[in-house]
Amino acid sequence: MRSWKRRLRKWRNRLAKRVLATRIGREMLVNAVSPKILSMTADCGDHLMTFSPHDYIGRKIYRKGHFQRENVDRLPVRPAATRIAAAGKILLELGGNIGTQTLYFA
Repeated sequence: MRSWKRRLRKWRNRLAKRVLATRIGREMLVNAVSPKILSMTADCGDHLMTFSPHDYIGRKIYRKGHFQRENVDRLPVRPAATRIAAAGKILLELGGNIGTQTLYFA
C-alpha cells in the first residue's frame, strides 16, 4: 500500500511541476495568493525583486520573472549607460515606480 501512495505522490508532484511551470499555472498561483500577503520576493535570475503580488507589475514579475526587461535590453544606449556607471557618473531614471527598469540598467 505504501508503494502505491508513494507512486501516486510522485506522479502528482511531477504533474504539478509541469502545470505550474506554464504561464497559465503561474497565473493560477498568483490568483491564489492570499490578500494577507503584502509582499513577495522572487529570484529573477541575476537579481532578487520584492514586490506586491496584488498590483499589475507585481503579478507580471511573479508570472514571467521580469517586467518589460526586453525593452531595456533592446535600447541602443545600454552600452553608453554601462560607460556612465563605469566612469562614476549618474544615470537618472524618472518615474521609476517600483524600480524594475532601474534594476535592469544596473
